Amino acid sequence: ARISTFTRTVVFTGIENVTVPAGTFACARLDESFVGTGGATTRTRWFGPNVGLVQFQAPGELQQLTSVTGNPTGRARSVAVRK
Repeated sequence: ARISTFTRTVVFTGIENVTVPAGTFACARLDESFVGTGGATTRTRWFGPNVGLVQFQAPGELQQLTSVTGNPTGRARSVAVRK
């Protein structure tokens, strides 16, 4: 069996306004880096309050929130993501 090891680093880089098809959200930005025997890569995730994941970006990939349906609690009930 082949054993792979990697190191994952996650850094909170601040709050950013992110505009996606579902609107503009004040999001926490998290930058992730992975380094291992198979190489290295990075990706970034933006999370909005009461919504969750608003945008995800990795090499050759972008996913964005396209819609949010609210409910009386103020939390998102359903979301759609565009790839």
